[in-house]
Amino acid sequence: MRDFRRFQEFCSRNKDAYEYLAFKGAFERVENYGEYNREGHYMQLFYAIYDFFTRFPMFIAQAGAPAFDISGNIAFFQAWYDFIQDDANDNDGFYTESLRKNLSPACGGSRQGGGGWSPIAKILFPTVAVYMSRY
Repeated sequence: MRDFRRFQEFCSRNKDAYEYLAFKGAFERVENYGEYNREGHYMQLFYAIYDFFTRFPMFIAQAGAPAFDISGNIAFFQAWYDFIQDDANDNDGFYTESLRKNLSPACGGSRQGGGGWSPIAKILFPTVAVYMSRY
């Protein structure tokens, strides 16, 4: 299930499902991620978050709804921060160095001055959690 295309298909199939109304906007953004010229951002974050949840499944249920602010949950934030600080966690699809450079401190990274991947991360944490809880 660690396949971005399958994740995108899941979002597309379920964007109008009543049980996922809180995720409709997130699902639509995942479905149309290319329109924003953010392909690499979405895919790297998907793979990193998927691997993070695989390693720490107890956080799947804590992910909340989009947009989930990980800095509001100290244990979740610390586990994610430690995960992206350790280059040994690099895996097919993402690099922890890219995550650190492109996420704001509120998302465990070091990017200053706005922009970056944090808005996408706040959407993808809960969306990947929903996807993983279904499979």
